[in-house]
Amino acid sequence: MDRYSLRSVLVVVFTVVLSIIDAALTLELVSHGAKELNPVMNFFLSYGPYPFLVVKYLITGVCLVVFLIHKNYSVFGGRVSVKNLLIIVLVTYVVLIGYELVLLMKAEAVEEHAKLHSGMGGTPLSNSVIASSKVI
Repeated sequence: MDRYSLRSVLVVVFTVVLSIIDAALTLELVSHGAKELNPVMNFFLSYGPYPFLVVKYLITGVCLVVFLIHKNYSVFGGRVSVKNLLIIVLVTYVVLIGYELVLLMKAEAVEEHAKLHSGMGGTPLSNSVIASSKVI
């Protein structure tokens, strides 16, 4: 019988939570004109937010379960343990969400700027491209 440490379970749970936050931020950024750079997720996003969210959750969940089951294995020629890979994925999500929050603040600032200058002959900056790439 496999037993998983509290640490491993918490890493997986927090990664799922961060994945859901990432998906919500992605949808918000897309509503501000951003483009999803992950071609797989962009395909499902073209069908709407629900298919996007379901596929994102399923892909992330399945990958995390596989990682958890194989946490005592090593990859990349034995250089990285899967247990450490779980931590790397978690940290990557933290960085990605920070990046998305910065993009969202910039998008909102651009929209506010466009609103302020739209009637005064200013050039709206709302055509700026805001790109968000996904790791998972």
